[in-house]
Amino acid sequence: MTNMKKKPCLYYYKYIFIIFISALFISCSITKCPDNLITGNLGKNVNSPEDDYLPKIYENYLYFSSKRDGDVENIYKSKIRRKSEYSTAVIDTKLPLYSLTNYGSIDFFINIENNTRELYFAATQLKNKSDRNIYYSSLIDNKWSIPMELSDAVNSEFYESHPAIAPDGSFMVFTSDRPKGFGETDLYISIKNSDGSWTSAKNLGKPINTESPEITPFIGPDFTLYYSTKAYSKNDNFDIAKAKYLGAGKWDKPQVMRGPINTSADEIGPMIYDDMIYLSSNRKGGCGCYDLYEFDLCGPVLITGDIITGGLEIKPEGTVELLNTNNQILATLAVNNTGKYEVEVPPKMNYILKYTNKCLSEFVQTQPIAIACSDSSVLKYIVNFNLPDNLRIFTTEKYNVPFFVSGYYFPNTKENLNTLRMRFQYGLIGSDDSTKYIENPGPEYDIFADSVNKALDEAVDFILSRLAFLSISCTEGKEKLTIKVTGYADPRPLSNNAKYNGLDIEDPLNRINIQRGESMTNEILSTLRAYYTSKFLQTYLSKFSKYLENSNKIEWFLEGKGIDNSDAMPNELKRKVKIEIGVRKVEG
Repeated sequence: MTNMKKKPCLYYYKYIFIIFISALFISCSITKCPDNLITGNLGKNVNSPEDDYLPKIYENYLYFSSKRDGDVENIYKSKIRRKSEYSTAVIDTKLPLYSLTNYGSIDFFINIENNTRELYFAATQLKNKSDRNIYYSSLIDNKWSIPMELSDAVNSEFYESHPAIAPDGSFMVFTSDRPKGFGETDLYISIKNSDGSWTSAKNLGKPINTESPEITPFIGPDFTLYYSTKAYSKNDNFDIAKAKYLGAGKWDKPQVMRGPINTSADEIGPMIYDDMIYLSSNRKGGCGCYDLYEFDLCGPVLITGDIITGGLEIKPEGTVELLNTNNQILATLAVNNTGKYEVEVPPKMNYILKYTNKCLSEFVQTQPIAIACSDSSVLKYIVNFNLPDNLRIFTTEKYNVPFFVSGYYFPNTKENLNTLRMRFQYGLIGSDDSTKYIENPGPEYDIFADSVNKALDEAVDFILSRLAFLSISCTEGKEKLTIKVTGYADPRPLSNNAKYNGLDIEDPLNRINIQRGESMTNEILSTLRAYYTSKFLQTYLSKFSKYLENSNKIEWFLEGKGIDNSDAMPNELKRKVKIEIGVRKVEG
């Protein structure tokens, strides 16, 4: 990059640009390469105590300009062995630059359609050292052609440098200090015609160009424009900015790139390769003056979230596993009582997050997530895990059978069906208007009974499994388990003569007081279904020592919801109950 020098200029550029060059390197001083270089520095195989800048990668080699040979600028190359590992840099002797002077600032273009290679670079002719222009050469039979100066459509009698070729070769952006610009140097664009010629260069205009200098453009793989400018600096230093391509030679509003890509020092010559950004900087901690650096183009990505236990009121402790799409575990994160987790991940990948709660061994929740890339900020993805209601709610709906005989309140177990039929047989119900609202169960209910018995068995297992919530490891140890049974009735209307035919019920805790002979309504019927289902479950549960040992920590709550007015199911399936498990904190 010959337009920037730390020593008195040997070439006679336009007066305005000489001032610009001198200002760039006024604070530069040569130092010895330290043993411990700062993060991102490409190291001693590439960098020297002199200026090293303007990186480009071509066919697995890193090319760059350097002044390590006194005042002579040469193009060096270093073989890329693997990521962040480079061979010792040597002068390239095959590039067709040496018939000119003050050469540098190269860019390569590989034409995929005809498999040709093109080289663009800036240089001056021996006979006219004050006019730096852009040249072109192509690789023919493994030899570079004699460099040709681009036409006056691109070059002028003023300074042109830093050619940047679009990924498809359709246009070029470069730096020039020609008159009628916005600042000391601006960025210009020239379109390549179908015959290979170039259109007259046009200033990229605002907001790309400003009153401050803009230099060293680069066109990324997605046509994003990267370049250096002083427009956004508080310390009059060069920062790297980027602008998203909008098409038709237009770019969006520029954004200054994040640290450590930018610092309070100068950053110039950005170049994108394989999701890495390469640049030159005179920041402290390098080998001296301008060094070459590389950073991940994509900034840090954090996945963070909360475990939301909702109505369960249990501890969120467990694990969150980070897996790739092949279900390989990449990281295992312990979730403590705060319910929070966080993990940093590489960008531009797809992951699966899997949460397991230690108090719910049967519960596993997974969430896929696709991670994007941001080269201007830290990306944070918030992925919360909510323990769903089905972990604390048991409903008979899923069995798809009527849980109760129409008008009746005992669940349709085989034993209860036989008792009901016997009451009809002996005329205890159904013989007068007060109990005709109760259906005499037909043989189809025997088929339903198998599902009802299974449902009640599973309800008992459900409750027993949730007794683990009373463990000190799942709660604070002072909680009580709440079991709420809610009953429902179907929309069938009851006559005004309908009466309750069962035993008197008094339940002060749930404010239930139903007397035999009381007028029957769907509200009372739904409450009776909740009551008798809870009594059935309590009798069943009392056979288990696990339940008896914790009976003083269990509270039963009953509620009748009346008619189920939902339209999602037939009326007979609306004769149901719902069981909700919760944990209530006990004060004191």
